Amino acid sequence: MNILFMTSHVGLGHAARDSAIADALLKLRPDFKIRFLTAQPAIDYLLKKGFRVHESSHKLESFSRAVEEFLDSRVWFLRLREWASILKRNYSVLVEDRVFDEPDVIVADEFWEVMLARDDVKSRVIFITDLLSLEPAGSLLKKKLYTRINDYILTSFRKFSRVLYTAYYSDNPMIDKAVGLLGKKLLYIGPVSSITKCVFRREERDGILHVLVANGGTSARARVFFEKCVRMLKKLSARRDVEAKVVTGPRTSLEARDYGFKLEILGFKAGLEKELSESDVVVARAGRTTIADLECLGVKALLVPIKNHVEQERLALTACNRRPFFKYCSEDELDGEGCISKIEELIRERFTYRDYFTCKGAYRTALAIKSIATGTEPPTTW
Repeated sequence: MNILFMTSHVGLGHAARDSAIADALLKLRPDFKIRFLTAQPAIDYLLKKGFRVHESSHKLESFSRAVEEFLDSRVWFLRLREWASILKRNYSVLVEDRVFDEPDVIVADEFWEVMLARDDVKSRVIFITDLLSLEPAGSLLKKKLYTRINDYILTSFRKFSRVLYTAYYSDNPMIDKAVGLLGKKLLYIGPVSSITKCVFRREERDGILHVLVANGGTSARARVFFEKCVRMLKKLSARRDVEAKVVTGPRTSLEARDYGFKLEILGFKAGLEKELSESDVVVARAGRTTIADLECLGVKALLVPIKNHVEQERLALTACNRRPFFKYCSEDELDGEGCISKIEELIRERFTYRDYFTCKGAYRTALAIKSIATGTEPPTTW
């Protein structure tokens, strides 16, 4: 059976979790043939992971850059029009290349281009999402626009084979409306981590504070984040021995130089199990997959949402409410004394625990996909 994963190309979080889902699916059904369709920066990640990428991927425009520009723009409604144009142009490429004719099953992880497909194509789509609706907020114009977008999203979802919801129920304030409209088409999966194997944390301590700075999969405000982290860690190194490592997305390059303390720039890496497990504290962006990975391993973390990124702001706050070993810090405050105090609190926090439910998220998703693809009813409880 030919399975085509259509993966969102906003950052690397979707590619990271989809690669874990694909690995789990191949363990369940080694006879399945899997390919990925996406755009940069996700292409680089999936190739590093050893997956086959559909040739049409290289013709698609990346959504990532548009999102990065949106976060730095006050004229948000003009950016939304640009997003819609990118979706239409990408969909035209898929139609021209007859991409939808090839697979037996399409697994679309927030690959919004598939919303424009014909109904007979949608009936073969298993749609993975942690976004069932946008919360209407802000100005009256914005509320009206978001309400229209929500209606469109849920109407389209009803035409898919199944919708797999990969978040906590509490993460979506409009979950009841989505459940009412989608009924049995909506299958609750829960959060999905890109980490699927047991990684043992380093227990021996050497008196040095080991910090990992995870700069995020996109280049959105990446240099600002890095520079503020450097200033914060330099202040912290005046009080204790600090060794830091920095990982970035594929489109972010940082120069190696003397920063006044021991700092190693690792650059772009596909998979951070080792780096996360070896860290005492992680300073990271608040993407959903990043948070799931941190929860899976039980790693202490300072979560710093991208400035003006409403979803990351909400995810960071809710994660900190769930886990005592997470602390929230805004980007503006990152190099201030307040964030340094929060890191000191994290160092003193002795109790952490792994979230095995999140660690099994990729397996649950793969099991659901296998069941749907082979015509059997997927589990409804986990």
